[in-house]
Amino acid sequence: MGFHPRSQAQAASGFHCGQAVKFRTKTIVGIALIEAVLLAVLVWNGMNQLQSSNEDNVERRMASISRLLVASLRDAMVASDVATVDAVVKDVMTTGDISYMRVLGPGDILIAQVGQLPVQPVRHEAQLDLSGDAFYDHVLPVEVAGQSFGQIQFGMDVGRLQDLLGQARHWYLALSALEMALVAVFSFVLGGVLTGQLLKLRDASQALAGGDFSVRVPVRGEDELAETARAFNRMADMLSDHTRILEETVRQRTLDLQDALREREAANDHLQRLNFALEAEKVKAQEASVAKSQFLAVMSHEIRTPINGVLGSLQLALRCPLDEVLRQHLETASSSGQLLRQIIDDILDHSKIEAGKLEILHEPVHLPSLLRDILAMLAPAAEAKLLPLRVQAAAGLPDWVLGDGLRLRQVLLNLLSNSVKFSQHGEVVLRVQRLPVSPQQPLGECLELAVSDSGIGMSAQQIDQLFLPFQQGESTTTRRFGGTGLGLSITKRLVEAMGGDIRVESVPGQGSCFTVRLPLELADPAAIADRDRTTAEEGAAQSRIGQRLQGLNILVADDIPVNHLIMKGILGQEGAQVQVAQDGLQALAALHEQPHAFDLVFMDVSMPHMDGLQATRAIRADGRWQDLPIVAITANVTEEDRQACLAAGMNDFVGKPFKLDQVVEVTCRLCRGTAT
Repeated sequence: MGFHPRSQAQAASGFHCGQAVKFRTKTIVGIALIEAVLLAVLVWNGMNQLQSSNEDNVERRMASISRLLVASLRDAMVASDVATVDAVVKDVMTTGDISYMRVLGPGDILIAQVGQLPVQPVRHEAQLDLSGDAFYDHVLPVEVAGQSFGQIQFGMDVGRLQDLLGQARHWYLALSALEMALVAVFSFVLGGVLTGQLLKLRDASQALAGGDFSVRVPVRGEDELAETARAFNRMADMLSDHTRILEETVRQRTLDLQDALREREAANDHLQRLNFALEAEKVKAQEASVAKSQFLAVMSHEIRTPINGVLGSLQLALRCPLDEVLRQHLETASSSGQLLRQIIDDILDHSKIEAGKLEILHEPVHLPSLLRDILAMLAPAAEAKLLPLRVQAAAGLPDWVLGDGLRLRQVLLNLLSNSVKFSQHGEVVLRVQRLPVSPQQPLGECLELAVSDSGIGMSAQQIDQLFLPFQQGESTTTRRFGGTGLGLSITKRLVEAMGGDIRVESVPGQGSCFTVRLPLELADPAAIADRDRTTAEEGAAQSRIGQRLQGLNILVADDIPVNHLIMKGILGQEGAQVQVAQDGLQALAALHEQPHAFDLVFMDVSMPHMDGLQATRAIRADGRWQDLPIVAITANVTEEDRQACLAAGMNDFVGKPFKLDQVVEVTCRLCRGTAT
């Protein structure tokens, strides 16, 4: 790159004019800037070397003291020689290098301390940092064969070193200012010589700053200005190369980012498809669960309805005078029907447990009565096999506890009936005791019920599968002894729902022992008194069997003729007058014809034309029958069904198949205000 001769002439002619002064000023400023940069580098480097040298000296001194302290104090700390430790600490402090020292034993117990500790917590500094506080801290752990005997904390005051370095900085700055002044004077003298080439550098720099990385400064001679021009050209080459590399890097990073975005979009699309698929599967599972629940509800209703007819007819027949053979046949049919009912209840309980809808009550339970009733229920089966069946109740067992008596009865019946079923000899024993609070008892104070037998026993593999649904050890067990395999599965879930646990121990051929532990909570005395009064009323009412419903007029709404016969038989035997209706519409018609004739209405839920819920709402909507007792009597026995009946305005709920005394009891309670 060259200059026009006229331009050179103008520059030469104007050398002594104002423009020359301007060039010279720029030259002075340029040289001053270069000198300032060089001085800054020199000052910074000198200060760093000075600081580094002093820091190295301090660190070496601290390392030497550390080795001395560890060697001097290790044996004394291992031997817990406090006097020696104290003497060594004081001796080291006399050197004047250490500002403070503290020796801690195992568990951070203070053994010795000299000097004023820093305000900040002491922490080990591997290297000296003069930018922090005025202390250089060391923490030396004392260990022998991997065992810690404490630590040594000490620190050196580096405040004087910091002050010394501060003074050195001030001197460096003063010398730098003097140097800059001298350089300014010298550069003013040389400015006229240098401005020509510097103008070229200025123009080239402006072009380079404008983004023209192709500009270069012509080099003439071998002096310093020529070297500066060469340096400028090298700088321009480097900037050009760096710019090209940077642009290529940006371009490549942009491409990589675009690829990553495309991959992420593809992954998001895949994840969205998976979410849609999972949502579809969830909907299918929910629909399957609803279908299963509906199927169980329908099947329960359809099965319970004929079972109610069978069991009700059998109960009525057993109340009639019969010869012994016929009575035995009817009792066999009744027990078989009750077994079928129990199987259906097990299936429904299993469904409730799986759906998380099982409810556990919290009410007073009379343990002696519960145990006595269970023995009475299982005694015939045990006597038929000549098996002794007994209860061992430990001393200190409370009579009344809080819990779910129905579920506790179900658990014990399942366990005891299994023991009777699988035992051919020996005995079946139920042991009940109260366990106090102990570290080995996570449930706290609890009630332990252990059922032991001398039956066929089980192997470890059979025990592992014992509480799974529809499992009975082996298929031959089911064929030989019968059963669905749901009993123990339901038992385990019931025990867990009541906050307890169940364990089993068994030896093949020798028998098994099932142990249930439940949290023990004593019943409130007031609730016990209420229950005692109810029990007394029930006992007094037993003497009135056959006349308990005398003078009552009852309406029964049910679409099954067999149920009409059973209800007439049950209620009629107790002296009540019964009128039947085929559906809700007929029930409403009967009430309108005789508005004040009926004392109570038994209402089936599932009926044609108008179901029981609709009929109940219609009855309650009429002010004349606000207080008329209405009892649901239905084969829909889930908790949802019960709540729906109560919400519609019914007073109580009896599920099919029912026992005769259930119907009489609810009638007496609602019409007479007493229990049967």
